Amino acid sequence: MDFTAFKKIVHSTAQQIAAKVVELHKPDVTPNFYAAEIALPHAGTVYLLCSIGGHWAFSSRYKSDECSLDFVDCPSLADVLEGTFGITPMLKADLLGDFRKQPFNSEADVRYWKPKTLGEGVFNWWD
Repeated sequence: MDFTAFKKIVHSTAQQIAAKVVELHKPDVTPNFYAAEIALPHAGTVYLLCSIGGHWAFSSRYKSDECSLDFVDCPSLADVLEGTFGITPMLKADLLGDFRKQPFNSEADVRYWKPKTLGEGVFNWWD
């Protein structure tokens, strides 16, 4: 997923539920994902994430200099992503479950960082 495609998906998805894209975050060396801050109508803010492996998820917070996320489910955005783009975001329960190595995770990174949850392995700040 390149940044231009991510931007288009984010803006289109937000528009369909009258949400506002507040800010887009493009990774540098780390993290390994894009993040979009989205203000939901009458429901606060959520961050839409897309990893280098093409996994999508939501977090209630994101700061580029803090290496942690608070995964949440966001049914309104998930429904649009799935219905319009065929993208099924990962669920909070799965992301908080036990780590399973993904094809893009190197053995060396897994040994060094020792992720405990799937979310830590999929959305990370590993260098």
